[in-house]
Amino acid sequence: MIKFTLRPAKDDDLDFLDWLNTKCMKERVEKVMDWQVDLFRDTFEPRNVRIVLVDDFPVGMLKVQIDHDSVYLGDVMVAPDYQNRGLGSQLVAQVVTEAVALNLPVRLRVLKSNPAKELYQRLGFEIIKNDEFYCWMEKAAS
Repeated sequence: MIKFTLRPAKDDDLDFLDWLNTKCMKERVEKVMDWQVDLFRDTFEPRNVRIVLVDDFPVGMLKVQIDHDSVYLGDVMVAPDYQNRGLGSQLVAQVVTEAVALNLPVRLRVLKSNPAKELYQRLGFEIIKNDEFYCWMEKAAS
């Protein structure tokens, strides 16, 4: 297990988050659709974003929105040097724990070609809807 902490995102995290988004998503997105260079910056809303820190160094992000009927896991991104070490699983598990405490399901959307889809399935998420590019998944509150 990797020891990490979370802190709320701030406006000055945008450069790191833009870099992280490009490193984690650009190649996957370009396989199925056009990469929109400024989309992440244009839609950045720090209110729902937490920065993942290891030894006080930013290594990832978690975007979570709590609604009246669910917890929406918008993004989980981990810097390449920290991938495949269990950190993503730990982050998702923490969100699930928070959702269970609220008695709410966790919902998310993932590119069909993203290997994270298998991670979510291993963690108990079920596919509830598909389209050409995405799977919508849910993990019940129980």
